[in-house]
Amino acid sequence: LFTGCFLTLFTVYAFLAHLSGMYSSSTQSDYMETVYPVF
Repeated sequence: LFTGCFLTLFTVYAFLAHLSGMYSSSTQSDYMETVYPVF
């Protein structure tokens, strides 16, 4: 149950980060550098 909640929150965070990244190329590059090392 806790894992499911964590995955949901992470998905929402990734979605919001992706939306904010669409407005700026510099933000998009920072988003890539921040998210991909997690995987």
